[in-house]
Amino acid sequence: MSTILTYRFIDYQVTLASGTDRPSQVDKREEVPNEHHVPADGEEMNLAEEALLRDPEFRKVIADLKLPDHATVVADAWIYG
Repeated sequence: MSTILTYRFIDYQVTLASGTDRPSQVDKREEVPNEHHVPADGEEMNLAEEALLRDPEFRKVIADLKLPDHATVVADAWIYG
């Protein structure tokens, strides 16, 4: 059974006014549209790695590499774009 996670992401831009007489303020609050993908968080990255490492096609490609027995396969997500 798979779980589909749904989230609402909101982009905030704030001015922090530490050490001044002005209060901190929210300059912008904007909900991120559903068709956009915000940077992955740790939980999402772990779920993606688990899914990849379980995938039969991926496992076959790894087996075809004939890696040494002591090798460890790691899915290293690139979260920067």
